[in-house]
Amino acid sequence: MQNQAVEAASLVAYPCSFHGSGEEAVARSQAVVEQVFAGKPYLTHIQGTRYGRIGIVFIPIPDLAMFNDRQATLKAAVQGVQLAVSLGARSVSFTGMIPTATHYGHAIADAVAGSYDHPPKLTTGHAAVIAAFVMNLEKILACSRRDLSQEALTFVGLGSIGRGVCELLFRLDRQPASLQLVELAAKLPALERLRRELVQSFGATCPIHLVGVDPGSPLPSAVYARSSLVCSASSAPEIIDIERLLPGTLVVDDSFPLGFCARTAIRRMEDRHDILMTVAGGLQGPETIEDPGFFPTGKAEIDAKLAQIVNVAHVVPRAMTGCVYASVLTHPLGLPFTLGRVRSRDGLAFYEKLRGEGFEGTPLHIFALHLEAGVQLASDALIETLAAGSWGAG
Repeated sequence: MQNQAVEAASLVAYPCSFHGSGEEAVARSQAVVEQVFAGKPYLTHIQGTRYGRIGIVFIPIPDLAMFNDRQATLKAAVQGVQLAVSLGARSVSFTGMIPTATHYGHAIADAVAGSYDHPPKLTTGHAAVIAAFVMNLEKILACSRRDLSQEALTFVGLGSIGRGVCELLFRLDRQPASLQLVELAAKLPALERLRRELVQSFGATCPIHLVGVDPGSPLPSAVYARSSLVCSASSAPEIIDIERLLPGTLVVDDSFPLGFCARTAIRRMEDRHDILMTVAGGLQGPETIEDPGFFPTGKAEIDAKLAQIVNVAHVVPRAMTGCVYASVLTHPLGLPFTLGRVRSRDGLAFYEKLRGEGFEGTPLHIFALHLEAGVQLASDALIETLAAGSWGAG
């Protein structure tokens, strides 16, 4: 039996995209949760870092079903925390939409309060994700030899992550040429407050446009026309229409599910060479991350799918998604554990500390669990073509 002791753990809901899309995928995922995992949490992987070992714990709920029954989601998350503690985890982070479905982790913290003599520290991991997002924004700009001050920047989705990234950029005095904030129409008053805050608290001087979108409606044409750089952190799947992006547009995405169609994006990048995209949530550290454990279920089809999780969370030997990495980084680096919406000063603390530790953005890549390889890295040739300004070179 492999050593299953860990210092930290990260909770993951079972990905419905393992089984396609739509209600059928949700139903098939629910069947796997019940039949393969017997409705219980399951340790699938252990990742070894210089800061300690991280256990990847699947909780018994399909990711796209988390908002259907929030009590069932909360129960599954509490079971995940219990398993993590039994493995020795002193801290636990939450991935994907688990924070959003649990009042940004507060519901989980309340549910486990008083259950342990030495309770684990809980975190959404969002401050680490925000720092990672900014590092990956810096990475794509550097690869394409462009400067944020010259970009028409659009944020699609201004929840905890999107708002945190926007505020962190201005805290770092990184202003674009123009800024466009896109959210549901019902949230326009919150966008107006954010605009005032950016001006009054962070000294924003660039033009700021607000765009409200009705649920289920496509993004207006004006959004694409005013964008040379898009940062997306939306819960609406494939809200960005790849074919409507202007040539030369850069996209940095931390949506769940992805804010665009991965296959269409890869096809346009490879065929037309006129856009460049990357997933925003990963951190690349100074040392290689080890893979000391994978714990198969014994069901070959499911184990093959679970193995893809390593490809997504662990893109290259020194990289790990920020929400997973946060579980083991936060305590030893003296950083704040975040529940609720992230304060901009917490995002700044993570950014500065991680930069000091030698962290940076990951290689440019797209992941999707339905892709045969799981992850597609942007080729050096593609990056060089875009950096040279050869848009549409084909």
